Amino acid sequence: MTSSEPENHHRDIKKQLSPPDFPPELTSVKPRGSGLLFIVVGFMVLLSVAGGVLFLLPSDQHVPAPTSEPVMPEITPEVTPEVILGSGPSLAKKLRAPANEADRTEASEAREEMMALKIKGESQSLGAWAGSQYKEVLQTIAEAGQSLGEKNFRGATERYRQVSRELQLLLDSKQQIYETAIEGGTQALIQENEQEAEQFFARALAIDPLSEDAQSGMKRTESLASVVALYQEALALEQTGKPAEAVAQLKKLLELDSAYEPAAQALERLEAERKEQAFQKEMNAFLTALEGKDLANARRLLETLKIRGMHLEQISQAGRMLAEQEELAFVAGNRKIADGFKEAEKWHQALVIYDKILAVAPDALFAVHGKTEAAKRAELDSALGDASSRAHRLQDEQQRAEAAQLLAYARQINPKGPKLESQIQTLDLLITRAGTPIAILLESDNETDVTIYHVGKIGAFFSKKINLKPGTYTVVGSKIGYRDVRKIITIGPEEKTHTFIVRCEEPI
Repeated sequence: MTSSEPENHHRDIKKQLSPPDFPPELTSVKPRGSGLLFIVVGFMVLLSVAGGVLFLLPSDQHVPAPTSEPVMPEITPEVTPEVILGSGPSLAKKLRAPANEADRTEASEAREEMMALKIKGESQSLGAWAGSQYKEVLQTIAEAGQSLGEKNFRGATERYRQVSRELQLLLDSKQQIYETAIEGGTQALIQENEQEAEQFFARALAIDPLSEDAQSGMKRTESLASVVALYQEALALEQTGKPAEAVAQLKKLLELDSAYEPAAQALERLEAERKEQAFQKEMNAFLTALEGKDLANARRLLETLKIRGMHLEQISQAGRMLAEQEELAFVAGNRKIADGFKEAEKWHQALVIYDKILAVAPDALFAVHGKTEAAKRAELDSALGDASSRAHRLQDEQQRAEAAQLLAYARQINPKGPKLESQIQTLDLLITRAGTPIAILLESDNETDVTIYHVGKIGAFFSKKINLKPGTYTVVGSKIGYRDVRKIITIGPEEKTHTFIVRCEEPI
């Protein structure tokens, strides 16, 4: 839009808003030529002589009604005797625009400004949401029009400007009025004042027809009577001992109005009571299972109680009680298992069980002592088994001596189980056999010198019988002109005669 367009627009509005009896040529007063002044003076003299009229005043019958837009009256210049007689200041000054011409112009401009704001307000449905304030504005407009009819231009200007301020204030307060209407409607719903709530939400919808809050509020207002009736029915069901039916009724109610606070509170209270009753029922079942040593069922019930998320301190205490019972049951059960392993002289398995018990109950004295005993017996069991499974090592004096010490220690153990008795007998027999010489027969050619390492030189012979303890021996034969012969012989603890041939037969 160009710079001249606002001026043209202002002139168009002014043309539309100026009353039909408001002469355009009087919107401004311009000085005229001296010839024109003489014509006007003569005309005025004729009028004075004919009618004796000094002032032209508007009739009261032309004052606009207060409820309609004011029409500005036609205004004629004031004529005085001094103008007719030509005394006093110059005639040109006497016929210049009257003193209230500027006031009239100012009143016209104030009216134009007011009308522009009024049109703007009506385009925004101001009359529908401004209420009594807008009615007061219309009354002030009517009063301004009356002031115009009485030529009270300053009074009209003041009122038009007052109207403009009030209109602008209303337009500026539109959002605040909307928010106040929403809040007022909500409070009216809380107070179950259907009529007042409808008025508030209707005002909000007049300001913003697409408002979801206002639409929702109006919908709630329309269903308020049904909602209140359902709420009373739900309370009656609760009082007659039908909480489940009351809950169903409240849920049905909240489908109509999810924001109805009394119903939401009542439903929350009933649900809490139902959960409390279920919690106490399950807690009693838990305590019964705990007392009956049904720990698996008690654990299941405790997990259910935890899921409910209620009375956490009680659940914590119940958990501690269950843990104590589970620990006692674990210790008792494993003690029984450990005792079985001890009786069967399965000391390694018993040691494992005692370690499990002590991991849960470090202060269990029976497990402490049991572990000590099981460790010693497991070690003895391993040593006896190893000595018996490697009897050939007993042929060594040192090994045989250590085995004898082990045997002496085993004989001191009390009480002895069948397994230990058997191990002692077996090792005793192996030690005895390993220390008892066995007769062996050596055959040669009477030319070979025979030597047995760690035993001594035997010499040359055809046949020789000697006694050797069970074990492994190295036998060497030598003969001049022949390659030496070397043999490794093993003598078992079996009571039978062993024959070995030793002679040099390969010439050098």
